[in-house]
Amino acid sequence: RKCYRLSSEDAQAFADKAKEAGLTEADYFRLLITQEPNDYPEIRGGLKSLINEINRIGVNINEIVYNNNSKLYRQSDKERLLAYMRRLNETMQKSSDIVACGSDIVTKEGIHQNPKKCGDNGWKNSFKWLSDIFKKQGETNIPGWIANPQISAYCNGLNGCCLMVRLDYLKEIGFFDERVFLYGEETIFARQVELSGEKMYYEASVQAVHNHQKKKEPASAFCLRNWKKSQRHYICEYSHYPFYGKWIALLSLHLYFGLLTLKNKIKR
Repeated sequence: RKCYRLSSEDAQAFADKAKEAGLTEADYFRLLITQEPNDYPEIRGGLKSLINEINRIGVNINEIVYNNNSKLYRQSDKERLLAYMRRLNETMQKSSDIVACGSDIVTKEGIHQNPKKCGDNGWKNSFKWLSDIFKKQGETNIPGWIANPQISAYCNGLNGCCLMVRLDYLKEIGFFDERVFLYGEETIFARQVELSGEKMYYEASVQAVHNHQKKKEPASAFCLRNWKKSQRHYICEYSHYPFYGKWIALLSLHLYFGLLTLKNKIKR
């Protein structure tokens, strides 16, 4: 038998943690000695997710190498890519306050996706969408959420499918926020840049094609759920609204996605 001395504060904290785990203090002490990462469900889930992400990265790298070795990439394609990256790099070197740079991005249908209007409109404009949700959108190659794609300038948002970011800045902010999935990462990143006093730049002289598959059917419940989750995360963690502003913005969010879900069900 061995005895260990603890201060009264540490002893109380230990007792509280044992109680929270549903164990006696002796069993909790044994758990601390013998525990492994797999003893925790959240760590098991995190490891599984990490393995899946690494596998996806490996698949993408294998496809690139395979396509290159199979001569599917023409030499002119490689030269254009190098020229594209060189132009973005030169633009970023013009000013030390540019931490991210993006180019003109178009879909196969010619729809522009840069530069994005990611500025925070404030909680007072939370219900501005009410006048637009059931409005039929006209055919245009410049959507309403896109600024002028023909002018190179500082901007408040860039599409995440292709952009150049300073590594030292990514390290400074702890890299991209991984608590969102599928949606919202560009908006969050734009807000981080804004709050840190840095800038993003849109370079109109070069263009990339986003091989985005346009869907005619309404967004799935899975997509809507992740979209809503990312918006809620932005409001709670990045908006910096007062508590009543967050409450109003969250109320607007729930109403918006409720109506959007209803609209999609009617379309189906």
